[in-house]
Amino acid sequence: MHQTQIGKTTSPLELPPSQLAPEPVPAADAWHLAFDALAEPMWVMDAECRIQECNRAAQELFGENIIGRHCWEVVHGAAGPVLDCPFPTVCQSLCRESGELSLASRWFNCTVDPLLGARGKIAGAVLVLREISAEVARRQEAAEALRHERQLLLTLMNLLPDLIFVKDKEGRFLLVNEPFANSYGRPAAQILGHTDADFMLPRIAARCQATEARVLAGKSVLACEDTMRFPDGQSRTMVTHMAPFHDARGAVAGLVGIGHDITQRKLVEQAARRSEWKLYRANRTLQVIRDCHEAMLRADTELALLERICQVIVRSGGRVAWVALLDQNSHKILRPVAFTGFDLELLTEADISWAAKLSGRGPVGTAIRTGKCCICRNTHIASEFAPWRRFASRYGFGSAIALPLKLQDQCLGALSICAAEPDAFNPADQLLFMDLADDLAFGLGTLRLRAERQRLVGELLKSAECEQERISRDLHDGVCQLLVGAKLRSGCLRKITERRLPAARAEANAIEKLLNQAIQQTRDLAHGLSPVKVTPAGLGAALQKLADTVGGIHGLRCVCRCPRPVRISDHHLACHLYRIAQEAVQNALKHARAKNIIITLVAIGRRLVLTVSDDGTGIRLVRGKRGAGLDNMHTRARLIGGRLKIQRRNRGGTAVSCELFRKLEKKT
Repeated sequence: MHQTQIGKTTSPLELPPSQLAPEPVPAADAWHLAFDALAEPMWVMDAECRIQECNRAAQELFGENIIGRHCWEVVHGAAGPVLDCPFPTVCQSLCRESGELSLASRWFNCTVDPLLGARGKIAGAVLVLREISAEVARRQEAAEALRHERQLLLTLMNLLPDLIFVKDKEGRFLLVNEPFANSYGRPAAQILGHTDADFMLPRIAARCQATEARVLAGKSVLACEDTMRFPDGQSRTMVTHMAPFHDARGAVAGLVGIGHDITQRKLVEQAARRSEWKLYRANRTLQVIRDCHEAMLRADTELALLERICQVIVRSGGRVAWVALLDQNSHKILRPVAFTGFDLELLTEADISWAAKLSGRGPVGTAIRTGKCCICRNTHIASEFAPWRRFASRYGFGSAIALPLKLQDQCLGALSICAAEPDAFNPADQLLFMDLADDLAFGLGTLRLRAERQRLVGELLKSAECEQERISRDLHDGVCQLLVGAKLRSGCLRKITERRLPAARAEANAIEKLLNQAIQQTRDLAHGLSPVKVTPAGLGAALQKLADTVGGIHGLRCVCRCPRPVRISDHHLACHLYRIAQEAVQNALKHARAKNIIITLVAIGRRLVLTVSDDGTGIRLVRGKRGAGLDNMHTRARLIGGRLKIQRRNRGGTAVSCELFRKLEKKT
């Protein structure tokens, strides 16, 4: 090789004038000068990969003469061609090939360009080495940093309890953390490169692929909740958040997913919902019992109480509620008295008894016979409910409870409650409903005692009225007649004494006057004992006479208003209404110091209203305290099935009204 020393340079201004004229340089020398001036090691090889020419940088790199030696011997120290040598590839492709080469802890970029002969065949090649040690070092540092960050990320992913995975566009796993691998029951290395179809059931894998397809189609972040059976055999409820990731060109390259196991949370939520449902049912049951107790306090009659109880139960969530009382007969047939949720025809058609036969083996019959609570947990499958299963399907109830109504070891009947869902009555509900049945039985006993008391009071008042009528008749037909006879005889005596004993005339007149007063008082007493005539129109006439009498005696305005004639054929009803009006008028005179009293009797259809109003000082009502007169009016109102109301008027005074519904009177 032509050697040229390069290193010392001389400025053109320092040359003598004789050397300033340029001398021609041969082309070969110019090529060699340029070849040696290149800083990158390079050489020229023939077709057999033998080095023909090299520059100074190549010689300095290898420190020896490399001309005539094979490239693989110089670079790789091998006895023959190596696999990674780019020269064979250049000989085949006739194009530039490049690669990276490590020489003595230095890195070079090796570029090989083909040299073609006259016929276009390979004649050799030019190899250029460009040192890239700094670049490779930076790349290695970057690779090490990337490996460190990847290891840090993987460690962080493994510490998280969530299932983390990365997939490519074909659904193959690129990265998974340890919790994910543990859920699949195999090492992460056995999962990478596979899809869900390799581990899951086909239907579950297809569902996962459909969800992932939505993410890869452009859905930025997708959250889905699903219950899945994993390869380890466990079913878990997972909330999975997935998002796509992109390559350097911005195209979707795959997706990243994080699955959070919410199985325990779901179990807690289900337990909370069950607790809330139990609490709701308990509150509903307590509300039913509270409303039933209120109905017991407000009920006036046995039928009204039972109907109200059934309505409260159905309104609070029950499907059907009914009460049946015992009929002491040989057939032991139950008598339905109150029901809500269906019609009476059902109970009649159902043929329910409490005898020890098929129709008495249901919950109601069993509860009455045994005196204990009886429950049918599922009306659709229970054999003892077979005779009434079609009714359960028609009215939509799935369970039933029957509660005996016992009072002092005597069974009065049974309360039956039907719910829509099967097994609707838990032990706590049973205890509460049993207490309700006991309270209801006690309420029935109380109402029956009250009714019996009212009946006895009514019989007593009726007997008193009859006795008063008898005394009135005796006074009118007996004493009055005797007094009238005595008056006639005294008149005859007065005429005789006027002629024979003029001095006795004054005494005779006094005797006749006393007899007239006795007759009038006896008649008034007879009328007071029986003021209402035994005629349909007797009440109106009696009230009018009462108003006239009060106005005449006390010197005030007392009127009776009856816009239309009111016919009442029930004499005892008319007497009770008259006594109520009489007591109200007496209270107005005695306590209110009224100047105007108005008695009104109005009938509108079956509704009958008696009102006594005054303009006095007004009544002062104190809760829990009332006199005998008010008690008497309330008692008479209950006996005739009416409602007594006493209230202060807005313009002063008091209004006493008694309202009731009666049978329509037939006109004669």
